[in-house]
Amino acid sequence: MSSISAHTNLKDRVFVTENGSVKERRYINGNWTWIDHQALNQYLGGKGTVLGPCLVNTSENVGRLFIRTRDIYDFNSSGKTIYVTNWVLYNFNQNLTDYSDLNNFQVGNYTPLSFNRVPCSTNFSVSADWKLYGLAPHYSQTGETEKNLLMTRFDLDLNVIEQSQGGMPRFRISDNPSYDDGYITERDSKNVRPAIMSNHDVLTTTGNYMYHANIDMGLSQHGNKQFMDVGEGFDDKVFGIRDNGRLFARRFDQDKHKWVWDDHGRPVKKKHFRKYVVGSLRKLNDGILFIIKPKWKNPDDNFRVYHRWQDTEGGWHWADHGYPDSETICEIGPAWDNKFFVRTTSGKLYERHWNSGIQQWAWENHGAP
Repeated sequence: MSSISAHTNLKDRVFVTENGSVKERRYINGNWTWIDHQALNQYLGGKGTVLGPCLVNTSENVGRLFIRTRDIYDFNSSGKTIYVTNWVLYNFNQNLTDYSDLNNFQVGNYTPLSFNRVPCSTNFSVSADWKLYGLAPHYSQTGETEKNLLMTRFDLDLNVIEQSQGGMPRFRISDNPSYDDGYITERDSKNVRPAIMSNHDVLTTTGNYMYHANIDMGLSQHGNKQFMDVGEGFDDKVFGIRDNGRLFARRFDQDKHKWVWDDHGRPVKKKHFRKYVVGSLRKLNDGILFIIKPKWKNPDDNFRVYHRWQDTEGGWHWADHGYPDSETICEIGPAWDNKFFVRTTSGKLYERHWNSGIQQWAWENHGAP
């Protein structure tokens, strides 16, 4: 399993990738069931790598799953390697499959309605009005693709709506990694994660810095702190984690009428190094989830999920969710209500949920597809 779905409004459904193919874990008639989307996987040909938003448009009753495919290597006129990353849109109708009789359930008869592809060299983020944001090649008026990548707004069908006009940093094609404050390579750009706040602001980590633009991507403000990952946007803030394990929030202060940094510190006081900070920030209710290894000198300890959450009076707290069994967590997936999903390096899917019967959090092993 190489990826797990995020940014979902589909509760009780989780998508994962297994050897480049997409599998679904769905809660049906009181039980969890694995589903193989055969038509989609035949189209992907084992090249699905990262799962993006999974959304249902209630007005159309059409589900949309976004899948990033494996990099394609090409060369430009100068002989430089070009890394082309495509996203595939998988449209499906929730009503096409009859799950009423699981004994006669035919795995894989979840037929797609349509496919669409778009070259987008980053992870997608979704705004409240269901627009997608990511980095895509700039298209000139003549229709020719230029080398630079721009922050781009897409609709739910992956049609380009608008591209930034200097409101985000520049990009260049190069085989050498670049971490200065002006450029990032196209090869590294697939690690960029935008965040949308309140339909008013776009923040993204690029070249390890956090950049800030308005929703039309015309204005920019360069953050003065380096980050390795940024989480999903809240109404008034976005969280970012540094490679030393320290959590910050970029927030608009209504009283001061300006953007400020809130230092949330670390869940443990020990200093961290980049290889022990996974990040994988996910929003859960009014807080944020992320992964670090707190006792990095202890070989018996493992990577843990921490939760920074806010109480009804505005106070902030840390919660240590630990890790399931003896598994190593590598990514946090969808989170809603009082539950979230993680994947492990062994390919297993685990659920962390609040057990109201015993009044405590518990892990549930969903296995592997």
